[in-house]
Amino acid sequence: MEARMSFSREFRENIVEKVMGGSSIQEVSESTGVSKWSVYQWVKSHRKGQPLQEGPRGLTLQEKGVLLFDSQRIAENDMGEWLRKNGICSDHLIKWRKELDNAMVKSNDDKAEVKRLRQENEELKKDLRTKEKALAEVTALFALKKKLSHLFGDEAK
Repeated sequence: MEARMSFSREFRENIVEKVMGGSSIQEVSESTGVSKWSVYQWVKSHRKGQPLQEGPRGLTLQEKGVLLFDSQRIAENDMGEWLRKNGICSDHLIKWRKELDNAMVKSNDDKAEVKRLRQENEELKKDLRTKEKALAEVTALFALKKKLSHLFGDEAK
């Protein structure tokens, strides 16, 4: 079941097209290295008009979270059927729970880092404003000294 999950939707659709185009399941299986059982299941789904699902590797973190949330509402004895229907196995749920936990921790770390960087940015802006004022003051004093020097000559020094 895990190998089936590793193929992209496009790849599976190409396999189904080969079989529907006249190649046998055996030929397609041998030429692609995909098990006959997988090819058979994909063709069977296609003939029933069922879309080829992307599988768990194509899911976003949000989609994984939704499936985890949904799985909490499934009764223990119905879990196997629900997992098959969604094309996942119980190990995926465990792995996704860890991924979400790590994402939340990382998110909290990111928030703390953003807060620290904002504070640092404000401090730097404040420091820059202070230095700009000091520079403006020094520039004004220098200009006044130059004017005095020009008006009164070297006596103003």
